[in-house]
Amino acid sequence: MDLGPLEVALAGTGLLHLAMAGYAAGHVLLTRREPTASVLWLMFILVTPVVGPIFYAFMGLHRVNRTHRLRGARKAELRSRYASLSIMETRRRNQLERAPSHVEVLSEAVGRLGGRSLLRGNKLDVLVNGERAYPRMLAEIAAATHSVHLMSYIFDGDEVGQQFLDALAEAAKRGVEVRLLYDAIGAMETSERFFHRVRQSGVQVAVARPIHLWRWRRGLHFRNHRKLLICDGRVGFTGGMNISERYLAENTKNPHRSRDFHFRIQGPVVAQLQEVFIEDWYEATNNPLLSDAYFPVLEAEGNAACRVVTSSPAGEYEHAHSLFFQAISCARRKIEIVSPYFIPDSAIYTALRAAVQRGVSVDLLIPGKGDSPFVQAAGFGMLPDMMAIGVNVWVREPPFLHAKALIIDHAWATIGSANFDARSFRFLDEVNVEVIDPEFITALSEACTAERARAERWTADRMVKRPLRTRLFERFAALFAPTL
Repeated sequence: MDLGPLEVALAGTGLLHLAMAGYAAGHVLLTRREPTASVLWLMFILVTPVVGPIFYAFMGLHRVNRTHRLRGARKAELRSRYASLSIMETRRRNQLERAPSHVEVLSEAVGRLGGRSLLRGNKLDVLVNGERAYPRMLAEIAAATHSVHLMSYIFDGDEVGQQFLDALAEAAKRGVEVRLLYDAIGAMETSERFFHRVRQSGVQVAVARPIHLWRWRRGLHFRNHRKLLICDGRVGFTGGMNISERYLAENTKNPHRSRDFHFRIQGPVVAQLQEVFIEDWYEATNNPLLSDAYFPVLEAEGNAACRVVTSSPAGEYEHAHSLFFQAISCARRKIEIVSPYFIPDSAIYTALRAAVQRGVSVDLLIPGKGDSPFVQAAGFGMLPDMMAIGVNVWVREPPFLHAKALIIDHAWATIGSANFDARSFRFLDEVNVEVIDPEFITALSEACTAERARAERWTADRMVKRPLRTRLFERFAALFAPTL
């Protein structure tokens, strides 16, 4: 029987789909750990002719491969070379005083996780929104005499971005070593020409994880989400804020404004932040910056015991997840969580349920409207489960709350760039700081309480009263939590 052109085309498409679907399905079965995500991908691949396997090639093939393992090994090798610096041994002091016993256990676990020492003598300031963070950051850049190291996931080409470029250029003209590192995807909306003038002024500019045609698939997923500023190796900033006018939250004319927390840090732990930047700079430029000049002697500035914890698909896989899980598991009285993207996996859910069963009060604060509708829906789809186990859910209406904080028993906290979602846990380079200091934790808790004062306490009844189509869509989106 002769086949017409249509039949031949359909047969060819069917064979192509079978071949592509077979390869993609095999990859799912061999590489994915999460059963729910695996089943969803298999269904989508098998029932969507050709489109399913192609979509999986774009969005699903993001496991850590040999390239990422080598990248992690190179960073580890650089970290081992820090031992050659004379200043390093003088600050390796692991000291924890007057902390509750379970906090000591938690801190010891965090130390084994990242391998860095817990350093006392630090001082941290809570800076709420860009109105308070940016002037302090710009002032430190203006006062720098040796080096300025700035890393931002997003660097927008707006007025705030221009202010920072001007400050960096002025520092470089004074003879300060200035380095700027931004993420290729995070800053993709900013033209490369925007950075041209500061390069001419002597600022060294590098791109984290540039996208290459032959590595586009993995490059889309594995991003550097860290936010760091270190001036003269003595003062550091980290937290949730990128370089963008959207963090000027008190500018009511900007519909995309975001509220956020950032932190100014002084003391010995600043050297660990410097290490993180130098490792990221090394990855981007192959320049190791091994010199005592970047690690001055740092005297005690306060009473906080701190440690930097980094997480990355290259060598530090799921360290952020382990950090949060250990903290929740050790809580005895109270847990405060603030997160813009709260999409917990089964392990975090189980840890929260166990905490509530131990009598721990859990307050969760999330934004009422996010910057990604589907991700927001997935997070809301999990709220009924959180409420069912006894978590107190607070939802803050716009502006978008981008802040991130976790406080345990008013005795231990972590601040930084990591969110409570699979993307932060598995695909992004993140930096957090462990903090043990009653004074700082009081200030951080007050900032969280101030945000909750502008939020609404949601209950199961409140969730049920919303439109059925909204609830169905949210539960559907929550099925994709392991892939978001």
